[in-house]
Amino acid sequence: MDTFTHVVTGAVIARAIDDEKIGKWGTLAGLVTAAFPDAG
Repeated sequence: MDTFTHVVTGAVIARAIDDEKIGKWGTLAGLVTAAFPDAG
């Protein structure tokens, strides 16, 4: 998977879990952590 796909997938999963509990910071965390497998 390319970096863009990882980031989008991480954001979608973070939003799907529970949007009200995690809010925008949870979505941001999903974006950032999803990009880590491609770092390096």
